[in-house]
Amino acid sequence: MKLNVKIPAAHRDGSILMVDDEELDIEAAMRGLRKSNIKNTLLSFPDGPPFIEYLNRIEDDKDSYPALVLLDINMPLMSGFDVLRHIRADPRFA
Repeated sequence: MKLNVKIPAAHRDGSILMVDDEELDIEAAMRGLRKSNIKNTLLSFPDGPPFIEYLNRIEDDKDSYPALVLLDINMPLMSGFDVLRHIRADPRFA
């Protein structure tokens, strides 16, 4: 089955960021993106802290913003809800 869905994004050419502690989920996302011909780079993070560190390094420039964030809810160090609260607290991403 081929999906023909356009994903609205702050920056269409930005990276897709995935925060997930399960390697199989990351591999499944990579396969899905490849089969959908989505050309954005996929960057994965094993938990919330390294993802937040990455976000803190993003310039306050919409061209460097991610196109999409895929966020796991159940992670060992920091839940996806905690990560989402952090994202929303940052004025750049609110």
